[in-house]
Amino acid sequence: MEDMPMRWYRALPVSLICRLAQAGLFCALLLLPEMLTLGWLTPNPIRVVDSLRFIVSAYSLLLLLYSLLSAVPLATGDYLKLCLVLFGILYICVLGRVLIVLSGVFLFTATVVFLRGYLRYEAR
Repeated sequence: MEDMPMRWYRALPVSLICRLAQAGLFCALLLLPEMLTLGWLTPNPIRVVDSLRFIVSAYSLLLLLYSLLSAVPLATGDYLKLCLVLFGILYICVLGRVLIVLSGVFLFTATVVFLRGYLRYEAR
């Protein structure tokens, strides 16, 4: 959405903290229906810890994908390959029960990629 019809938005004088907060809020709003589904509409109750793990991992993955799209110019095919690799890593970490560690790594990576992309566009 921000890449094609909203290119002018990157040129606005918005501070780094504000832009990072907007990206975080945007990703949280996109995941709000899934969060509600996990919390209320699941037929067989999921433990609270498991639902929080899924929510945090989904949020960190979505934030990483958003950061990559806003910082790195990727073709559609390359982006889909990257999504497949990230979902494969996520699947392996779910099986290995290290989902929270991966979520922290994804959040850290998303922040670094977003900051580098922001500073790259700021330098132009």
